[in-house]
Amino acid sequence: MQKINRSTKLALVFVLLAAVLIGGIRARSMRAAQSPAFSNQLAYPNPDAEIYATTSGISLEEALRLFRLQEAAGELQAALQENESDSFAGLWLEHVPEFKIVVLFTHDAEQKIKPYLTEELAAVVEARNVDDSRAML
Repeated sequence: MQKINRSTKLALVFVLLAAVLIGGIRARSMRAAQSPAFSNQLAYPNPDAEIYATTSGISLEEALRLFRLQEAAGELQAALQENESDSFAGLWLEHVPEFKIVVLFTHDAEQKIKPYLTEELAAVVEARNVDDSRAML
């Protein structure tokens, strides 16, 4: 039987330790993904959300929620441009003094926005009437 030299043994130990470590990380990530709290968090670090939370003085969970709302605002804007071009006048985000999504229409703003609101968006969307639509501009 052939003897294994010391450097080969050491390399095998490192490979075994790496496999155990990677397996543990994967198992922890899979458990996190299955937890109810996962919908409010990302399974990986989000440096932008961490910076936003720190500079805004809010929790990381709240920063992640606001990031989801910003993504939803982009989807809302695309839908309004497509479906309400005759009266849609624009959309912007406000972060201070509180987070909100301001949506502009040329008329009937409150009625026009209703079909597009999810429960989460309804809490932060403010619809306003203005004189000119984006199409007119």
